[in-house]
Amino acid sequence: MKLVDGLIDYTKAEDNHLLLATTNNVVGKSGLVMGRGNALSMKQAHPKIPNVFGEIINHNKYYGLVIEEVGNYFLGAFQTKEHWRSDSTLDLIKYSTEKLMSVSHCFEAIHLPMPGVNNGKLDKYIVLEQIYILPDNVFVYH
Repeated sequence: MKLVDGLIDYTKAEDNHLLLATTNNVVGKSGLVMGRGNALSMKQAHPKIPNVFGEIINHNKYYGLVIEEVGNYFLGAFQTKEHWRSDSTLDLIKYSTEKLMSVSHCFEAIHLPMPGVNNGKLDKYIVLEQIYILPDNVFVYH
């Protein structure tokens, strides 16, 4: 894992890169609720992605990670909380991290916002203790 200052640009990616947004499990009429933070940025760049993710998640309480191919790169939802109103939990971050570990070898690079901080209300350093196991092709933006 490598820490990067800044934000993910969801409008562009290189071949075989995975761009992740941190998400919840609430699926409504318009798909997965992606109304704040980096999830909103992904939704604005890819307006159909909430519906795509919503169909895959289909109200599963714990999905951890969802990935969808978009041309020559991939978009993904990295679950950090159950409801969008809730705070993120370390258990969900750990679960989603394990899911990401299992597929990390499939991508040249993976771009992940620091999970669970800001709208998730967790301390960055406590989260880092959960995600430190991610391999060097994972770039964590803070």
